[in-house]
Amino acid sequence: MPEAELTVTSPPPVSGAELDALDAATEAEAEVADGDMGAAVAAAPPFAFTGSSSRPDPDTRRRNAVYRRLLAAADSCALAIAFVVAIVGLDRLEPTLFAWVAIPALIVTAKVLGLYDRDQHLIHKTTLDEVPKLFHLSVLTGFVLMLAEPILVYGEPGALALLAFVVLLFAGLASLRSVARHLALGYAPPERCVVLGDRAVADELASKLATGTGTTVEFVGHLDQTDFNGNGSQAPPADIGRFLVDNGIQRVVLAPGAEHRADMLALVGEIKSLGIRISVLPSVTLAGGISFELDRINGTTLLGVRGFEFTRSSHILKRSIDLAISGAALLALAPLLAVAAIAIKADSRGPVFYRQTRIGRHGKPFKMMKLRTMYRDADALRAELRHLNEAGGGLFKISDDPRITRVGRVLRSLSLDELPQLWNVLRGEMSLVGPRPLVVEEDRLIKGWHRQRLSLTPGMTGYWQVLGSARVPLDEMVKLDYAYVQNWSAWHDIQLLMRTIPFVAQRRGM
Repeated sequence: MPEAELTVTSPPPVSGAELDALDAATEAEAEVADGDMGAAVAAAPPFAFTGSSSRPDPDTRRRNAVYRRLLAAADSCALAIAFVVAIVGLDRLEPTLFAWVAIPALIVTAKVLGLYDRDQHLIHKTTLDEVPKLFHLSVLTGFVLMLAEPILVYGEPGALALLAFVVLLFAGLASLRSVARHLALGYAPPERCVVLGDRAVADELASKLATGTGTTVEFVGHLDQTDFNGNGSQAPPADIGRFLVDNGIQRVVLAPGAEHRADMLALVGEIKSLGIRISVLPSVTLAGGISFELDRINGTTLLGVRGFEFTRSSHILKRSIDLAISGAALLALAPLLAVAAIAIKADSRGPVFYRQTRIGRHGKPFKMMKLRTMYRDADALRAELRHLNEAGGGLFKISDDPRITRVGRVLRSLSLDELPQLWNVLRGEMSLVGPRPLVVEEDRLIKGWHRQRLSLTPGMTGYWQVLGSARVPLDEMVKLDYAYVQNWSAWHDIQLLMRTIPFVAQRRGM
């Protein structure tokens, strides 16, 4: 039965009752010191890793919401003050009704720049690290004001007023965001935190957290994973994750010593799938493209690991981009699709569209649409051609596939066969950018924490497309999808879309 040493350090002081609550396996503080965790794990329900992203606990969601909403309010106030003082005050110009659109536009732009989602990954939340982005946002807003002045104000603001607007907006964003974070410290519930790794590091970190400012962390204790089972062996990630959930832990700090686990990446995936935040001391080395946010506390640097879950505003933003681009693209490309449909019907017998079952978000199957590029009943010949497969690793790709029609070869070389997937995007079954949608047989090969790739809607393009889907084996593709899910941002999606254009133009998808 798994056991662990969970030692509570000070400051802050922790009472005997809190010790009992932290380790459900013990009924006395002496048993905690002995590292008895057996009852806690035995009493917990079996943990099954399903691959779907678990939402954080209510306190974590409330904490994140408090910070995001106060920051959005701060940005709105900064814009209103800068506009009233610089444009209305200096140049005596009156705003139009359309001027109110500037506030939601600023909030959406700040969201795209990641200015509302960064705090949830960090212990120490500071405005100073955002200054470069805030400056860029201020200059961009001033430039938009200059271009859109006929519909925002009655009259033409002068150069001095525009300069004052940018300066005031930048100063307002920086100062009011600092105030917002200070207010959030009082409203947000504290974050229960343990250190996994070296005991000495845990003691030092607890001291810094107790004397530092700008944090809402309740340091609960230290978990010695090197003696988790009482015999020096390592506990499975599922046992550690279950223990953290049982004791209401909301953040884990991976300290030196934790990096010696052979399954460290699996442990990180396990913890994140439970909605628990992770911070990593720089000496901890992790593989697999894990993304971090720098977090500094009194001279000590931590790395906040980005989680999988999406905020509601992130989903809305990503979906809005998908709807706008896919809808416009379908209208613009309708004549081209009509010509392609006629060519397909003239070249070979069969339907214009090919529908194939793929696995979508959270494992839900859907019918992905393509222009038909193969002869009828091509799937029945797959077994006969398996010896020609060039992809390997669970994927099936043949560069000179005899099942492809003449028109189909042209369509594939230009990636035109993928265009009907815009309809899947419009329906919400796919996204413009996301993990590759796998067929059922390929999806069954994805196990454990790799299934976190299904936390996002599959995409028409992504890392796998830019690198060449025919040349990336399944295990490497899964790692790319894993990295995309945890590194998502609207700007990142735009970058991948832009990288896809030259990829398709150079016909590297064959």
